[in-house]
Amino acid sequence: MKKTVQITHKEVIYYSKGVVIGRAWGGGICAYNARKYTAPTKKELYNKIIEGIEDDSIDAGFGFEKVKGGKFLITKRTNITIDDRIYTNKVMHYKIFGNLSPKEKRVLNKIELID
Repeated sequence: MKKTVQITHKEVIYYSKGVVIGRAWGGGICAYNARKYTAPTKKELYNKIIEGIEDDSIDAGFGFEKVKGGKFLITKRTNITIDDRIYTNKVMHYKIFGNLSPKEKRVLNKIELID
């Protein structure tokens, strides 16, 4: 006899963790932790990151003169409830946003972000 499996809930959330690079007020280039974002779709998450870079709000309050871009660990978390038990799956990838020089991209690529 086959057992019937009941899926009662499925939830998908995208979230980001990252480092932004920008022009410091006193001159030079520096990096800070980025503000963390969550969204129900990858497109919405990417739009939040891009908007944060464009309006300089993504630097988590550190205050660049101008944010140039950043490297982000993008995570898609899927929670599924089957027979009253929650199962979680995470898929992660890195993505660089912004108008960065090759040297700035090399620096960001050396940074490893951990979920």
